[in-house]
Amino acid sequence: MGTAHDEDVDAEIANNQPLTTYTVIGVWANDAAVVAGVVVGTVKLVDSFEPENDGDFGRWAVVVEATSPDEAETMAITSIEAQEYGVNLDMESSASRQHYIDTGRYLRKGEAIQA
Repeated sequence: MGTAHDEDVDAEIANNQPLTTYTVIGVWANDAAVVAGVVVGTVKLVDSFEPENDGDFGRWAVVVEATSPDEAETMAITSIEAQEYGVNLDMESSASRQHYIDTGRYLRKGEAIQA
């Protein structure tokens, strides 16, 4: 049984697109995660905090492995909203990443694709 890292490597080879580490930085505004920027590499956001309940701005940063800045942005939004709203998405397995490419939606952990 392969690890998530092995599956990422398999996906990278299959798609012939190398994965790059990106830090996606954003804010919460009116209960929505809004991206402010995407940076190559790992960046620490100092004094980050959780979103306020009244829709005030709350800063956030998410580090992801993606094939492009656009994919990194989508993955980060999905991840940060999943953390906030309690959705448990699989953004690591090659099957889930391929499902995202095909449909624009990641699989939930434990969800299987119906043939």
